[in-house]
Amino acid sequence: MALLDEYGLTPVIVWPDRFRRYRLAIKEPLLLVEGHVTHRDGTLSVVADRIAPLAPPAAGPFAPPRAENWG
Repeated sequence: MALLDEYGLTPVIVWPDRFRRYRLAIKEPLLLVEGHVTHRDGTLSVVADRIAPLAPPAAGPFAPPRAENWG
């Protein structure tokens, strides 16, 4: 899996036991991933310990666009 933030893509390692535990959350478009950072062969990765879905914000730059009624 990969996380995208303002710094770019970060690989996330999800071991099989964690995948089975959080498989429903992983399907959500916004996630909170808690874990530890590893640095190996010049690559930073996050090894996931916990994964939780995040609700989209109601306001701000990441909020869904408002629908307009033109009729």
